[in-house]
Amino acid sequence: MILWLLYGCLTLLTAPLALYFILLWTRNHKQRPASPIQQSMEAVSIIVPCYNEEQHLDRKVQEILAECEASNITDFEILLISDGSTDQTNLSILQLQSAQQVRGLLLSTRMGKANAVNLGLAQASHDWVILSDVRQTIKTGAFRQLLAHFSDTTVGAVSAKLNHRDASWVRRCVNYLKVLENKTGSTVGVYGALYAIKKSCFVPIPTNTILDDLLISLQVLLGGKRVVFEPLAVVVDIEIEPFYGRERTLRLINGLWQLWFVHAKTILALPPRHVVYLVIQKYYKFFFPPLLVAATCLVFWEMGFNSLTTQIVGLAALVAGGAACLFGYPKLRFAFRILRFSILSIIHRKRHNTVLWSKLK
Repeated sequence: MILWLLYGCLTLLTAPLALYFILLWTRNHKQRPASPIQQSMEAVSIIVPCYNEEQHLDRKVQEILAECEASNITDFEILLISDGSTDQTNLSILQLQSAQQVRGLLLSTRMGKANAVNLGLAQASHDWVILSDVRQTIKTGAFRQLLAHFSDTTVGAVSAKLNHRDASWVRRCVNYLKVLENKTGSTVGVYGALYAIKKSCFVPIPTNTILDDLLISLQVLLGGKRVVFEPLAVVVDIEIEPFYGRERTLRLINGLWQLWFVHAKTILALPPRHVVYLVIQKYYKFFFPPLLVAATCLVFWEMGFNSLTTQIVGLAALVAGGAACLFGYPKLRFAFRILRFSILSIIHRKRHNTVLWSKLK
């Protein structure tokens, strides 16, 4: 009985990963290159939801204007949506919208980013829409790279590539997996910091949605369109450790649990390979630690706790784990911290509640 339980744990640990990589390599095909954007391209709406962004908003608008010029986009509008800001954001928007191509929407009550995105897409005048957060920096040419994919009518949304100032190895690994997924035809999520979507592919989302970008991507897939990843469209954010601080990490994990419990029908209606991609990308980290602990305990149980081998292995694991947490390599300590936040999120009594905005400096 113990051996069967052990085999079950080991299967649950390894089978999803094995299936994931089998799908990546067996379905891998040469991706069609995006066609270059022509001068006669369709008009574009650029939506910027914001909350208390007085420090960055003017820079972001100037950055967008420069990017439109660099990408030969002449027919565009910039929609700045202030979600109940309490600083000088609204004043900045009023000053910025004196420019002909900038429009402001000032909300008196803070209702969250999902609500701002819904309003922005409803107000957008054009079918090609780019959504951008305020804090990050956009690399020149990103808009052109994103929009080029819409020459393919099967594409519904295009994600930029997110980098960090410290060239994080974690982000490099995640981006590489997205490139591999992309080669199978579609990935399952966009980076909310910068992505493009056809307005006709957008379905309004519940205003209490935490992970708005992920739910929007899944709905695009459910509508029969592809979500592609463009590695040449780059957006740069702060270093990864402050990026994944306690508040933001709990928000991300809470958003995944919300998606799991509230939108299960959407997930299960996706093509099977996309369900596998989603589980490995987002949920595998929740199930890996308890399964690993269970497998280890079953090994000890089978061999006997009085066995010298198990005692040595157990003591070595405790010493190594404690040393890693207290004195270990910073990136290893970072991994332990993310794991701790994951556990806290699971037992947190308010884990399904909405976190309206995750504010980082």
